[in-house]
Amino acid sequence: KKLSAINLENVKRIGESAFEGCAMLKEVNIEKVVEIDREAFYGVGVEIIELPETLEDLNFLSFAYCESLKHVTIKSKLYEIPQSCFIGCSNLESVDLPLSLRKICYDAFKECNSLSQVSWGNVETIQSHAFENAGFVDLTMPVSLKKIDFDAFCSNVGLNTSTAINLFVKAVLRANRIPFEIAQTTAQFFTE
Repeated sequence: KKLSAINLENVKRIGESAFEGCAMLKEVNIEKVVEIDREAFYGVGVEIIELPETLEDLNFLSFAYCESLKHVTIKSKLYEIPQSCFIGCSNLESVDLPLSLRKICYDAFKECNSLSQVSWGNVETIQSHAFENAGFVDLTMPVSLKKIDFDAFCSNVGLNTSTAINLFVKAVLRANRIPFEIAQTTAQFFTE
């Protein structure tokens, strides 16, 4: 638990809960990693994470509750950000997603209260609660976006209903009338 830096430059796989709870861990070199298993870095103290091009598999809760984390850059060719991958990273301010990314899963960035900047890549689907309680004030969605599930951006105090409706209309118009889906629900699309 007193580990402050690790050099895993030749490691290909980081196993389940490998560094869980290492709150003093501030520096991580994972430049050749291929797989990061569930909860591998749960609750660590890193401020910046750069996921390398070699990364093929990122799992549930991999970086959950890393409360010191401020910036994430994903250089790999990942197709999706898994469920709850970055949940509870309350100081996360910005995320750079790769062009290969198509899907942001349930709760992926939930409770990332400081998150206000996302480089979206080519995201097509944002699942329920993916950005619940994030810090967005304004959003510009990518042309590639086709589906936003219910409550994907709920409890973003800085966003208002007109911003959410505007976001939706712009996405539809930008896509030249390509079908855009909002999941059917009895709940509101956006909750203030």
